[in-house]
Amino acid sequence: MKIFGKQNKETSQQNAVPGVLTLLKQTHALAKQERILLAGYAAWIMMPALATFGVTFLSLSSFWESTLTNIILVGDILLGTWVGACLTLVAMSRLRKEPLEEREISTRARKALPVLLYLFAFSLFCVVAGTYLLVLPGIVAFVWLAFTDVAALEKSGVTFSHAITSSKNLSKGRFLNVFWKLLAGNAVLGMVYFVLCLLVLGSAFAAAGINPTELLNGVLTAEAKFPSWIPLLLTALSLPLIPYTAIYTVALYDGLKTR
Repeated sequence: MKIFGKQNKETSQQNAVPGVLTLLKQTHALAKQERILLAGYAAWIMMPALATFGVTFLSLSSFWESTLTNIILVGDILLGTWVGACLTLVAMSRLRKEPLEEREISTRARKALPVLLYLFAFSLFCVVAGTYLLVLPGIVAFVWLAFTDVAALEKSGVTFSHAITSSKNLSKGRFLNVFWKLLAGNAVLGMVYFVLCLLVLGSAFAAAGINPTELLNGVLTAEAKFPSWIPLLLTALSLPLIPYTAIYTVALYDGLKTR
């Protein structure tokens, strides 16, 4: 089975896709243009985080606390999948200049939810298992399955197998090129989030009189635990960047599909 494929000069030119910087500029332009609509969908991610935060103030037995935590986790997966689908549909609609009403976005995302959940579970298993057993299979799974959600949402009624095949075929003959663009784009967005977290958390720790080193040592030695507001703050800080990930993936998908 060929994974990386061989390319001659002519094929490489034909398979050329926009560079990482171009894709990021395109992503930022759309995120800025549709910031209100995108923020409205991304804000739903806060619901499970708020629920988890609220549980910490309840006096519950370990059984009920564990039960509520698991229920919130399931809700988090369902809601996160729906939000990701909505953001992807917004990105596809605006990048391709195809009008799509907000009500239709929500409906299409809801109808595609079963397939998207199967894809999420399958992709997570393949990437984690592949990385755990051998690093290379995990990388291959990451690239082959990177665009399954976009493929599943592109048309109504797309099946699980068709979404996987469509995503896999995009990297045929240009595996390393696709891997680099996925890695670099997500690394840039991840770095922005990391710096933002450092700045905001540093200010919050200073205001609360918390020594980050002592807190981390306490957590590692099981003598303390993170304050319940930290996960809530980290989730809130991710909200502006979640749409960027969806838009970047769609922009790269379109660039690969048209070449």
